[in-house]
Amino acid sequence: MPYTTSRHDLSNQIRKVVKAIHSTGLKVIATICDQGATNTAAINLLKADTRVNCLRKNIDYNDLFYEVDCGTEVITLVHLFDPPHLLKRIRNNFLNKNVRYVVNRKTFNNRKKIFNQHLNEQVMNII
Repeated sequence: MPYTTSRHDLSNQIRKVVKAIHSTGLKVIATICDQGATNTAAINLLKADTRVNCLRKNIDYNDLFYEVDCGTEVITLVHLFDPPHLLKRIRNNFLNKNVRYVVNRKTFNNRKKIFNQHLNEQVMNII
């Protein structure tokens, strides 16, 4: 049975790593990961903690960042989802959800067939 790190453990690990990097003098400005469920949940947990801290301090919070307390300084971080995985998720949605769009009278399915034919031709040329 596969196991995964819990969102609480992962968010604590992110805090520890950011603190450790910050202690070297480097400035962490962003974190990045794929859109895995645990990753997203951990980032949302960090954002929720930051939101609570902002509300306590009567500071506006807009969900675009989260903060990590590094002891002497509280640093603000932006989280990004990596572009290759974003593109992959978009592609998978087109393939799995039967999304159809028409551009120049060609549907996505037709473009997929053309791509596969071209790919097969390239493989045949290599052989």
